[in-house]
Amino acid sequence: MDNTDLSPLSEGMGGPQSCAVMRPYLAVLDDLPPEQVGVVKQHIDICPACAEEFHVLNRATQVIADFADRSETSPSAHVDQAIMTALAARRKESAKEPVLAVTQHRTARRRENPLWRIAQLAVAAVFLLAAMVVLYSQTAYAFTIPANVSWSHYVLYHSETGVGVDGMQYSIECYHDMSNDSMHVETTIAGRLDVVAMSNGHETMGIDMMHHIVQLGTNSWSVDDSLFNLTALRNDLQTKRAFYLGKDHFQGQDVYRIRARNGLILLLDMQYMPVNAMSSSSDQPMYDTIKWLRPAQVPDSMWNMSMPVGFKVGTLPPRP
Repeated sequence: MDNTDLSPLSEGMGGPQSCAVMRPYLAVLDDLPPEQVGVVKQHIDICPACAEEFHVLNRATQVIADFADRSETSPSAHVDQAIMTALAARRKESAKEPVLAVTQHRTARRRENPLWRIAQLAVAAVFLLAAMVVLYSQTAYAFTIPANVSWSHYVLYHSETGVGVDGMQYSIECYHDMSNDSMHVETTIAGRLDVVAMSNGHETMGIDMMHHIVQLGTNSWSVDDSLFNLTALRNDLQTKRAFYLGKDHFQGQDVYRIRARNGLILLLDMQYMPVNAMSSSSDQPMYDTIKWLRPAQVPDSMWNMSMPVGFKVGTLPPRP
């Protein structure tokens, strides 16, 4: 490559004047001979400003490659319009800057230099791609749950395993009637604990199945199912309190990933039904099982909040 129009390079270059010499080389680094590449990289190692510019150029190359791999690479008309508006604003801002005669002379010489022109085009490409990435993220990742999707016709069943303060494992099984918010939650430790918490959406009753004790107002034995509130989830997506993270593959099926307002990652199947959830800091599912049951599949006794025969009012044991 003919780079005789560029200012000469020398090892150990530093200071603002050296940066002015170096930066045209950053855009064409792959085309330089090895000895010049070494000098440029030596300068990058000691100059944070040039290192940052070099990082931006590399990022632009990566973004171009990413866009090339996507099937949705053609931005919509409003994306084109937004980019043109941004460019027009940039040109207007540039026109307001004072230009000295000596600067005009240097700029004219640089414009005659084809490598300087390449550098200018590279910077322009970075600006365009940055605008496209922002607009792409606002459009391609817009996610809504169709209006005809409903979870209220089901009973949600989920089970999970927890570890108590004493290190003992316990199991929780929950049946949640999504139509009226009734819940049946059973917490067990084999041979040691069996407590059922029942709620009709207004009050909660806890039943110690091992000691035949009933206690009212035992909300602590229930579970937080707010993650499965479809109305709230739709509103959070619309108001950007929940975010669509893209598709993934979970236990043999494609899923949509949504970061809920509480930080948990909700996984929906392609019919927009929850299949599990994950913590943002773990790749392990929160629930052992999630099933969506028809109400007829759940016996009515699961919702019976009458005091069982032979039980008495008392105090439940502490929750594990």
